[in-house]
Amino acid sequence: MEKMPSPSHMNGMNGVPTEKDKAVRHHPPPPAFDLLLGVLCVAGIYVSYSIFSVFQEKIYTIRDAHSGHKFKYGVFLVSCIAFCAFIVGASGLLIEKRLNLAQIRRKINQETVTNFALISLTYVGAMLSSNYALQHVNYPTQVLVKSAKMVPVVVGGFLLFRKTYPWYDYLSVFLVTTSLICFNLFKEGAKKHAVSTFMGVALCFVSLLCDGLTGPRQDHLMKKYHVTKFEHMTFTNLFALVWTALFMFVLEGVAPVTFCINNPSAVWAVLLCASCSALGQIFIFLSLTSFGALYLSLMTTTRKFFTILLSVVLYGHHLNAIQWTSVFVIFAGIFLQTYCKNGDNNKRTKQHGKEAEMSGKITAAEEKEGKNS
Repeated sequence: MEKMPSPSHMNGMNGVPTEKDKAVRHHPPPPAFDLLLGVLCVAGIYVSYSIFSVFQEKIYTIRDAHSGHKFKYGVFLVSCIAFCAFIVGASGLLIEKRLNLAQIRRKINQETVTNFALISLTYVGAMLSSNYALQHVNYPTQVLVKSAKMVPVVVGGFLLFRKTYPWYDYLSVFLVTTSLICFNLFKEGAKKHAVSTFMGVALCFVSLLCDGLTGPRQDHLMKKYHVTKFEHMTFTNLFALVWTALFMFVLEGVAPVTFCINNPSAVWAVLLCASCSALGQIFIFLSLTSFGALYLSLMTTTRKFFTILLSVVLYGHHLNAIQWTSVFVIFAGIFLQTYCKNGDNNKRTKQHGKEAEMSGKITAAEEKEGKNS
């Protein structure tokens, strides 16, 4: 069994680490490790959610054997995704804590429960409002919503918790966001003439607002309680399951359950879709706990961009001059952000080394003085 921390290492045993614990846990890893971990997270997210998209698209093409109507139960699908992710997260959490339930309960208090409930609510709200909004807005508005996911994280972090970022993060957010908008707006064949409804625009605003409330609150929990990836995954999806179940019964009733009973192929499609999402969430929460909400939003926002870029390389699809310029700026922004972040990590590593060396000298001097006395 994993050794429990002593009371001296906890603030009243409520899960808040001491300054000593923070110093130890915040010791930056080597840049090479960060790079490999980042590549693993990006690959895991891109592969999992690319397969997820295939199954999700298939679900909405399944027709009821009796009525002929297509599957249209988005809230039910999100509820199934939350349930599957909760099972996977809880299993990982039990393994992570070596079945030590006392360690799991140690971080459960009024503040963490409230924050996880709010995180799950805004997470579900962002997902549902975005899915419904994109059916009622024109192409430029869709591009703006999909490309601007990093901006609410920065703004929400400052407004909620007065969180600030290094200058290179702000510059990277600006470069990547504007370049993604240009890359997609000037895509050949883009449907730019569809009409946006007031409800569609309002839901887009709700989606971005929820994004701005989710990421900063996750960062706050990690900073204060050192919440692990499986703790995030378990409790976020547990509360998400509660919210989506309530929304489902209000908005959709038992119709999705009846649909699945009458069409077994829909059950398998939903199960495969939820499984891919649960696998992707492992990499999402690993990214969140390793790099923070801003870098996670960078990974998820650029997923479709890199998918399009891969198709250009593999199948020779054409990009115009504006799109190639956008590609260059996106890579330049990401490189600048990574280079400067590694530079800061190296400085912190050297500082930690100097502090450890100084602490060792002081301890040795004290021991020598003790012996002499």
